[in-house]
Amino acid sequence: MRKIRMLATVLLLVNITSCKDHLPIEGTPEHYALHGVVNDGKTINEIRVFHPSATTSVHLRFSAGDWIGVTTQGWNDHPPVKIRKGYATLVFRDKAFDEKNGELVDLEKRDDMGVVGIHYQSSVYKWTPGIYGPESPTKLFERDIKEWGLRESLRKRGERIEGRIRYFPIDKTFHAKNAEPIWMDCNVGGTIETTGESPAGCHGYFQQRGLSVELYFDYRLMPRCREIYVAVSKDLDNILIED
Repeated sequence: MRKIRMLATVLLLVNITSCKDHLPIEGTPEHYALHGVVNDGKTINEIRVFHPSATTSVHLRFSAGDWIGVTTQGWNDHPPVKIRKGYATLVFRDKAFDEKNGELVDLEKRDDMGVVGIHYQSSVYKWTPGIYGPESPTKLFERDIKEWGLRESLRKRGERIEGRIRYFPIDKTFHAKNAEPIWMDCNVGGTIETTGESPAGCHGYFQQRGLSVELYFDYRLMPRCREIYVAVSKDLDNILIED
């Protein structure tokens, strides 16, 4: 009986090890291939962005030279969420921002251009201005930066000052195509001296055509944030496929 139990234990361990060996490492070509994505510079990649709680998905098509990353939420859980070919809960890519012409270009053309990271997810969750907007009762400081076209706001939660400065368009016409608000924030200081550290990365967010779109870029590009949004929004119209 003891030998049988030992044998069963060994077989179980072998089986677990074997299963783990078959799980691809996230971010590898094998992981992407399970989603149906091949970044070889020749393949036109198509992917549907979905959320596990939603019954619909958004269809995106990328050009052959456009490198994209994908993943499925919960793929490494126990039990794992099955990765389906042609589907992902998150699609991400980097584009260079041509500051001279105000447009997105391939990274190969970037030279000294700034990089904009773009994440696409299903817009299942709605942004609530009453909690996150400029009218939030937790704000400590607010001012307009007219040359940027933005209102800068510092907030706190309880007694703790947040480590991000949030920005909202002053111009009411600066909003997503579905009229939903746009916001941006920057790590650490923004233009307000809250610590001895220098401003770092910035982040923008908007919803459009069934997607939540998040942008990541360097602080020095903040004065061009409206142009960046317009470029990303235009690019989204180009890659989105109407079924």
